[in-house]
Amino acid sequence: MDDNGVRNTLDVLLAGDPDVMDRDQLAGFVTQLGRVRSWCAAAEVRVSRRTRQLAAEGHSESAAALLSDAGRCSSKDAHNASERETICGAMPSFEDALAAGAVSAGHVDALAAATRNLNDQLLAEFVACEADLLADAGNQRVEVFERGCRDLARHIAAQACANSDVDELDQQRKNSTVRKWTDKMTGMHKTLLSLDPVRDTELWTAVNAKLASLRQTDGDTPFDQLQVEAFIATVASGDAVSRVPQVGVLIDYHTICDGLHANSICELDNGTPIPVSTARRLCCDANVFPVVLAGDGEVLDVGQSVRTATPAQRKALRAMHRTCAHPGCRTVVDDCRMHSPMHDQRWFAAQIGVAQHLAHAALYAQ
Repeated sequence: MDDNGVRNTLDVLLAGDPDVMDRDQLAGFVTQLGRVRSWCAAAEVRVSRRTRQLAAEGHSESAAALLSDAGRCSSKDAHNASERETICGAMPSFEDALAAGAVSAGHVDALAAATRNLNDQLLAEFVACEADLLADAGNQRVEVFERGCRDLARHIAAQACANSDVDELDQQRKNSTVRKWTDKMTGMHKTLLSLDPVRDTELWTAVNAKLASLRQTDGDTPFDQLQVEAFIATVASGDAVSRVPQVGVLIDYHTICDGLHANSICELDNGTPIPVSTARRLCCDANVFPVVLAGDGEVLDVGQSVRTATPAQRKALRAMHRTCAHPGCRTVVDDCRMHSPMHDQRWFAAQIGVAQHLAHAALYAQ
């Protein structure tokens, strides 16, 4: 937006009264708010750039410190704003789109997060896709765009690994860390685990199994507290290492046979990307169950007399959904209670019909 556009938008917001608006009016009001937020984020990019120049001359503190102190925002928000300046410097069309309200700060943050660990050569390959990324950002929600950016960065990094002798999973294992500290303000003890995707899935397979058991016997304790109890019980009992883990992998046929391509799918069933070499390794050592949704294998629709989901249905649903299938619900699949009651049969059949056209199989390693 230019200066006149900003003024006009602010006039609309100042004249509006959300307390008396209907749904469509509120949607328009929120749209205008988003445009102003994007313009403010673009202004912060310019502030960060200028502050960095002044800091290099010894005339200012860092951009993050200035934004945190003078802008009265959290250190995290100030750091994110500073990172936006870096990514906008590499991809200037996003700064223009941010100022115009065509994309949000969340879209730029997605770019920064996806490129944070790329070296200069890989970053240059990512930046070369700027035009396509901008077109996607203008049409996609932040969550969808974030995943696309992550997949692109993963594809570029995996291609580089494919041309070298470095195995991506081995590198992720080497980069895994454990940090422990005490929050001096609250006195809470904190532990941060940074794990490769396979070992993380093995750990949470055991935790989720314990959590499911606790939920069957304890209906009063809040879910968050049950999850804490499940985690502690799993670690204390050694179930994370003693139980045989089940790791679900989604990968399309061409990727597992020929390697990554433009539309590759190679991820754990919770959406976490993994290297193709890891998927192949799991296939070599695992019991492999290809999930053919509504195919000639296991029958997924077990009829109206069964309320709880069968193991076959659970595997199919994990392959089809990252979160609860109800529109707007963001609860992850592992925290859902899967069922197929009588009135849901037509919905379930419709989902199977859609799933028949998916171009990937689901592999379950035990």
